[in-house]
Amino acid sequence: MKKGIYVILGLIIAFGTGFFVGGKILAQNDGVIPGSPQDPLVAKSYVDKQIKAVTDQVYDLQARIAALEKKIAELSAPKPSTTTTTTTTTKTGIVTVDKLYLRKTPQILSTNVITKLSKNTRLTVYLNKSNSTWYYVKTPTGAYGYVSKSYVKLQ
Repeated sequence: MKKGIYVILGLIIAFGTGFFVGGKILAQNDGVIPGSPQDPLVAKSYVDKQIKAVTDQVYDLQARIAALEKKIAELSAPKPSTTTTTTTTTKTGIVTVDKLYLRKTPQILSTNVITKLSKNTRLTVYLNKSNSTWYYVKTPTGAYGYVSKSYVKLQ
C-alpha cells in the first residue's frame, strides 16, 4: 500500500512540475506567433520558406552579376581609333564554324569571351590590328574583339 502512495505522490509531483515549467515557457512566449523567428521551436515549414527566399535572392544576384560582367566585357573591349588613317586596312571576313568566340584580347581564356558568333556571320577585319593567329574584328552588332584566323575566311 505504501508503494501505491509513493507512486501516486510521484505522479502528482511530475504533473505539477510539468504544469509549472510549461506555464513558464508559455509566459515567456506570450504573443509570439508559432513558427515565427521569435518562437524557440521554429517549424520546419518556416525554415524551408526562409531558405527558399534566400536561394531566390542568390539566383537573382547571380543573374545580375552575369549581366554586369557582360556589360563590362562590352565596355572594356578595345575599339578602333575614331580617326581614319590611310594605314587602316579592312576586309570582310565570314565565320566558317558553327560557334566562334569573340574575345577581348588575342588569348584563349574563359574570362576573355565577349560573345559567340554563328556560322556565316560577316565581320569587318582590321588587318593592321591583327597578328599571325588572330584577327581584330567588328561584328554586325558593333562589338569589337579578336577571333582566331583559322575560322574566318577573308573575301
